[in-house]
Amino acid sequence: EIMRQNAHEVAREVASGLSRQLNVALIPLITMRNYVKQLPAFRGMASAVGNRGAPGAAPPAKGAEGDFFRNLTGVFDQAAIDTFNEISKDIRSTDGIDEIVMSVQLVPKLVVALVYPVKETKVLKNGNVVTQDNAGAIGLDLLHHPERKANAVATVPSRDVVISGPLELVEQPLMALIADLPIYIEGESMPIAGVDYECW
Repeated sequence: EIMRQNAHEVAREVASGLSRQLNVALIPLITMRNYVKQLPAFRGMASAVGNRGAPGAAPPAKGAEGDFFRNLTGVFDQAAIDTFNEISKDIRSTDGIDEIVMSVQLVPKLVVALVYPVKETKVLKNGNVVTQDNAGAIGLDLLHHPERKANAVATVPSRDVVISGPLELVEQPLMALIADLPIYIEGESMPIAGVDYECW
């Protein structure tokens, strides 16, 4: 009986810690969604990426991974990239986030467009060293990647946060929880499975 009670106590503590971390990790999603809706530099990113195959859309990348990536070279101006990096850095400096290994991503038209940090080595309070290299995610077309499509298709119509994982990241051999939040903006168009959503 004592072992069972101890196991329940440990489970409650772990669940409570995970719950706190998830709550803190959701702050960047909501904050970034609000910036996208307010800042013209971000709002225009969806039309710059475009729906796959549409005239003027960012083309598939060349090479073996081309089916899963889009070529975003020169699609965004440096001012928008700098603004994204500043906002993301500020978000990550929020109390409680410093102990979470995370990246902030903007994903217009379900294509990973901007990532912060691109590369980072971080020493956690417990002394563990974690290195992130997110460069390989840039251009990833989630709607066409076999391991990410189901989550992408589920996220857009949900209009809410969708958490999946743990999944192995495409850009590096790490397991991660992935939290996605669709950004709905009037006048946008994101077709999924024959239904058109006003999703950025």
